[in-house]
Amino acid sequence: MTSARGEEIAQRVIHGARRRFNSLSDEVRRAIDDENLLVNSELTVGVTEALLQQLHERLILWEAENLGNLEAVSKAHSSGGLL
Repeated sequence: MTSARGEEIAQRVIHGARRRFNSLSDEVRRAIDDENLLVNSELTVGVTEALLQQLHERLILWEAENLGNLEAVSKAHSSGGLL
């Protein structure tokens, strides 16, 4: 593979990922942004705790709705809704 071909493939992947991200609901994009902020930023203690609380609350809801069981994941995958 040439360098030019590798760059072309990388650009297609990036374009597809951006298109997929932009097609997500505002809630999902906001959750991704929150988690990205938590992982990639130098945060003050108060902000970190608030983000961790939000993640904890979402995890509780996710578990309560059985969104992580095999059936739910298989359904999301087959419908194209799995990230």
